[in-house]
Amino acid sequence: MLNPSLRHLVFVTVTGIVGTLLLPGCGVVSFEDASTDPRYSHFVGSHYRSEKPVAIHGISMERDYKPVLDHYTVTGIPGIRGPEVLSQKKFESGVTVKVLRVMRCTDCFLDPGGRVEVVVEVTSSDDFTKAPVKMNIKYLEGPERTFTKIEP
Repeated sequence: MLNPSLRHLVFVTVTGIVGTLLLPGCGVVSFEDASTDPRYSHFVGSHYRSEKPVAIHGISMERDYKPVLDHYTVTGIPGIRGPEVLSQKKFESGVTVKVLRVMRCTDCFLDPGGRVEVVVEVTSSDDFTKAPVKMNIKYLEGPERTFTKIEP
């Protein structure tokens, strides 16, 4: 059995380490361009169409959630909610996008397989030109795929 002061030291140390590891999941994270990575380069320049309903949200990254548009994010339905969401537009299907870049998170240590996003141009609407449009790459491949590759 550990004495109380040693037990407290172990608790504080473990709490500090766990808190440091979880911190990137609770705030702003950093991304690097992975567009030339052979695992992702085939996405760049490709066109896709949504085959399932999607939502496009206007997002603020301001600390106090001021209504300053930072980017749009594409999600499945029902979408996301929270003080950072400035707007939401839902689509049944048929949204078309062109992949401009692939971005890989550099400090998402706890995301299984890492976090990879694509920056896209929404080619079926002019409503999303005021800021970059981002979505998780899982919507283009794998079991959560929502978009199918098309010819432009």
